[in-house]
Amino acid sequence: MQVRNGEPQNLVFTVPVTSQQLTHNYQIRVANDRFVVDDSIIAVSMHNCVLPSSHRPHTDLLDLDPLPVTVLKNKMFESVYNFQYFNPIQTQVCDSQFTICKDSDYSLFN
Repeated sequence: MQVRNGEPQNLVFTVPVTSQQLTHNYQIRVANDRFVVDDSIIAVSMHNCVLPSSHRPHTDLLDLDPLPVTVLKNKMFESVYNFQYFNPIQTQVCDSQFTICKDSDYSLFN
């Protein structure tokens, strides 16, 4: 696919597929909604495609106290955030990582 200046365009998209729906070939149709041009149709082979396991365990959101961004122990990293505390999901993810180094001078980001 080309644009006015002749440079190729990269398209990134996600197609939800389960192993029950997986066929050997998919056709992707790219259509332009601004110009009258032919659609592009691209065949994609899924013959050697290996899907990840679809049985991922659910993790409940724990009732944790919000972690302050200061747990990063790095002023440069802390300055990236325009808030003082991580949200519940960030807290849960970070809490498991920072439990190891909360009481030390060690930082995961150094």
